[in-house]
Amino acid sequence: MSNVKRIAPDSKTAMIKFIEDNFHDIDSFVMTFSMKSGSIETYYDVEDYRDAAALAGITNNNIHYEANEGHLITRQMLREE
Repeated sequence: MSNVKRIAPDSKTAMIKFIEDNFHDIDSFVMTFSMKSGSIETYYDVEDYRDAAALAGITNNNIHYEANEGHLITRQMLREE
């Protein structure tokens, strides 16, 4: 299983700090953002199509695994506490 982290409470600044701290160790990435405008934006740096598809698949599997294990903490869950 991959390393899965919930970046909170200041998720945007924590994500930027994670990228800065690990910049030289990042080999490839796929990131998808849901923008306040309603658009979806995906950014990537990958070797080839299979690399991008594999990263997206790993992310999908990790989200389902974390949710099934009760470890996926969403903003909605935090508001309900």
